Amino acid sequence: MKYETVSRLSYTGCVVSPQVQEALSTLSADELVEVRAYIDHTLASTEVTLTEDEQAVILRRSAEMDADPSLGKPARQVGQEILAELARRKAA
Repeated sequence: MKYETVSRLSYTGCVVSPQVQEALSTLSADELVEVRAYIDHTLASTEVTLTEDEQAVILRRSAEMDADPSLGKPARQVGQEILAELARRKAA
């Protein structure tokens, strides 16, 4: 299932419901870090199994990136952009 995004960061292909995205958009950077820590802690004790469709999407996207690296951004760059956006929001 694919949801339309409501993110100001224009994240596409998101599988998070619009309601959750909206709720998260109201949180401060510190609160988002707390949510992430909670999710990380929760997932650490949960076995996550991908469906065949999810595995196929990952393999397809990986092959696309291998064929044309210009399709994406390095993870380090994305992380820096996210942190900069969070800092901008906190300062606003």
